[in-house]
Amino acid sequence: MNLAKKRLCRLLVVSVTCLSIHSARAEMIATEQAVTYWGRAEVASQLHSLGVEQAFAEQRVAAMSDEEIGTLIGK
Repeated sequence: MNLAKKRLCRLLVVSVTCLSIHSARAEMIATEQAVTYWGRAEVASQLHSLGVEQAFAEQRVAAMSDEEIGTLIGK
């Protein structure tokens, strides 16, 4: 049993080490980029299927602050 615990611990150490190598990258985006994103055909069709008009979504995105847009695109 002791050997199994050692192997499990080694595996966990290697896994955590490998997972922590990658770092997240965050950068600011412009309002125009968000408007372009919302104008894409697949997004427009998804909004339409949810019952949201594309013009309303574009107006809302244009009124958003940079922080709100960053949060939205980051999700």
